Amino acid sequence: MKNLDQEHIHTITKALKEGETCLLPTDSGYEIVCDATNENAVIRAFSLIDLPKAHNYSIIVKHIDQIGRYTKEIPEIAEELLNVAISPLILVLPSACGLPQAVISNTGKAPFRVIAEGIISNILQKLQFPLLALPTSGDYSRITTSLDSVPNEIVSKIPISIATIQYDCKSPSIIELGLGGEVKIIKN
Repeated sequence: MKNLDQEHIHTITKALKEGETCLLPTDSGYEIVCDATNENAVIRAFSLIDLPKAHNYSIIVKHIDQIGRYTKEIPEIAEELLNVAISPLILVLPSACGLPQAVISNTGKAPFRVIAEGIISNILQKLQFPLLALPTSGDYSRITTSLDSVPNEIVSKIPISIATIQYDCKSPSIIELGLGGEVKIIKN
């Protein structure tokens, strides 16, 4: 199933607008998603999974321009990197703002990912906010490609789960960018 019908998309977007978490397929496998601007939703999503290290989540948007709402400045190289990426790419960007403190590091950075197609893109089209995405394995090096591979203790706590996958799921690369042109590859 490549796309969801409008009724399913409406149900998911309504739940996300109400602060619920959902379990949805993305370009990086099944992920727990919620409104990245809703502090209560973010705290609830983080409580569902043990994240072993930094950068094991991302804020997903449909287009790079939307990142500008949540950072004071986007380094020039960000768009170039997104244009040449052949797999999912998380850009850890400086000067994050307008998001709950739980998703901004103590150095003021936040991890962003652009998903321009597929189920998540269709859902983002209907929303006025970005989504927090957490890998169901707790680590982006071990992606879950089917709903059956998501631990039951996670599935049982999430009100909406979609049992389809549409992407060639890949573990995302993670690159940290600085305002002075610094580029640090965290995970390739």
